[in-house]
Amino acid sequence: MIFGRVEHGRIELSSALPEEWEGQSVRIEPCSPDDSAPDLGQRLAALHALGAMEFEPGEQERIDQAISAMNELSRVQMQNLADRSP
Repeated sequence: MIFGRVEHGRIELSSALPEEWEGQSVRIEPCSPDDSAPDLGQRLAALHALGAMEFEPGEQERIDQAISAMNELSRVQMQNLADRSP
């Protein structure tokens, strides 16, 4: 099954259509939030099989520093935009 999203009256596909579908008619039906991707269960099982996520020594601190740096950069850029506003 191919999934996509309707954006501004157009369908944006989440993956490419198979070549053998070329020239064929297709039926498009809306999904509800209760519908799940058919391979979602398999993906979740594979993820859980990996076990708990563990950080290397110092990795969490480096992640925290990188996020703080990005937050500061964003704050400065937003302030620059606000300062330029009339």
